[in-house]
Amino acid sequence: TRGPLIETSHLNHLIQYHKPDLRVVHAAFPSSQTVEHKKEEFLKRRITRAQFLSLNDIIDSHSPGDFELPDIETFTQQMKKIDVGINDFVVLYDDNYIGPARTWWTLKYFNIKNVYVLNGGYLKWLEEGLPLEEGEPHKVWHRDNSNYAFKENPDMIVDFDTVAAESQLNSKYQKGNYDLVDSRKESQFKGLDQEPSGIRRGHIDGAKNLFFRNLIAADGTVSYTHLTLPTIYSVQISVVAVSLKKK
Repeated sequence: TRGPLIETSHLNHLIQYHKPDLRVVHAAFPSSQTVEHKKEEFLKRRITRAQFLSLNDIIDSHSPGDFELPDIETFTQQMKKIDVGINDFVVLYDDNYIGPARTWWTLKYFNIKNVYVLNGGYLKWLEEGLPLEEGEPHKVWHRDNSNYAFKENPDMIVDFDTVAAESQLNSKYQKGNYDLVDSRKESQFKGLDQEPSGIRRGHIDGAKNLFFRNLIAADGTVSYTHLTLPTIYSVQISVVAVSLKKK
């Protein structure tokens, strides 16, 4: 693997050789399609050995914000349902990158080390004619609780004061400790688009613009960014920003 991605050929090899700690997860992001529709499609056809996880299952459903992190108890409960443990080798996929990218970040936040997003996603897997299965997924065998000893990794997030301080440095062309990157399209970054009610137009002062879709090639695979500093990714909906994880 390279960085946070795994190639379809590599995943197929792991499936064929029955890697015991491999966990394949259809990490669905319900946007134009409902969770129920995504689950129906999953049961009809999916990557071999996959379990189903909706992004809605691993957010704080009581928070007024969009897609806030869940508490560790909620996260642990959901991981047990699909038998993903702290030391497993986890591969995430969907027919786009938004669900897998945000799920990747969430799993990393709860200290699962070996997590990867399938490069090219489900569509590339289908195009290459790689193994599929249908029906109910295989039975989950719950292991000892030590396999689910997750812990939070506060280094994965930054607070408002840190962002404000970095914004002030970057806006004055001084070298701060981070790059501030806004991953929305250019027209949103420049404040030209109408935003939802309550959302101000424009961007954080001092931020750079790198639209996440510009990193996706015509064949659906992802190229890498090369940013020189640790990076704070910013967007009004946090599921988009993590699509820009650098190598």
